Amino acid sequence: MKKLNLWTLRSNVWRTMNDEKQITCICCPRGCRVTAGLTPEFHAAGEACQRGREYAREELVSPKRTVTAVVRTDSPSRRYAPVKTDQPLEIRYIDALLRELYRVRISLPCRLGSAILTNVHGTGVNVVVTRSLSDE
Repeated sequence: MKKLNLWTLRSNVWRTMNDEKQITCICCPRGCRVTAGLTPEFHAAGEACQRGREYAREELVSPKRTVTAVVRTDSPSRRYAPVKTDQPLEIRYIDALLRELYRVRISLPCRLGSAILTNVHGTGVNVVVTRSLSDE
């Protein structure tokens, strides 16, 4: 793994904060193209509603995503079970979550909404099963 110099890291963060970013809002079907930045404070243009402005701010400051994956089961007939996070998770935790999910093995039967992992990395986000499965 490459070692990062603290000054390089700070300058990259500063450059990222100063750049404007084009974001496509996903809050409504309109799909506004919002141009937003953080210099010297948050500013946005192109949004048609307040939700778009809030989405752009969240995307710049702390982007989050809903994670979907599969986990292994102990059944020979149904080898995988679909799972997802019950709310969006910060992007910085996604890799660690996926590594953890790929090590998990659950036993069948399992019900829709059953929690596989709770409070992922102290964020309050849970991973739940998205389909009821029985061992056939």
